[in-house]
Amino acid sequence: MQLDIRRPGENFITRAEQEWPLARTQWTRYYLDAEARSLTTQPKQADSIEYDAMGDGVTFSLPVSDHEVEVTGPIAARMFLSSETTDADLFLALRLHDPSGTKVLFVGTNDSRVCIGLGWLHASQRKPDHERSLPYRPYHTHDEEWQLVPGEPVELLIEILLTCIVISPATGWC
Repeated sequence: MQLDIRRPGENFITRAEQEWPLARTQWTRYYLDAEARSLTTQPKQADSIEYDAMGDGVTFSLPVSDHEVEVTGPIAARMFLSSETTDADLFLALRLHDPSGTKVLFVGTNDSRVCIGLGWLHASQRKPDHERSLPYRPYHTHDEEWQLVPGEPVELLIEILLTCIVISPATGWC
């Protein structure tokens, strides 16, 4: 198998690999810190955030690292949602920013301005397929709708499309 390791500026290095996901993967779990609007490796007390569903959403950031970080492989998010409606669409974007806070965009297959990774889920299609799901790759059965009950939180497992990027100390991601 061959991977194209992406770096900002549309620089790629080709690397041969033997398995997927990579056997040397250091799986890292991040937790949302609602108060600081950040991601942390330490679990935080469950807080909630309200946001306008038709607005810009909510952003959680990681601090800029002092060393290069490679993110290669699958990514998944587990979160809880309550809504005033009986359904909701969630879109998750993994983005890279330069030191001034400007988004670093990449050339994608359909667009010349894409982020590192995207994930999405129609909340009523959240029924998991436990036999096919993996911790890093949730599957959904899509065989019945599970409507939201307004005001009641539900668990959502959302796959973010896999990625392969090296992030330098000069940039941050969120």
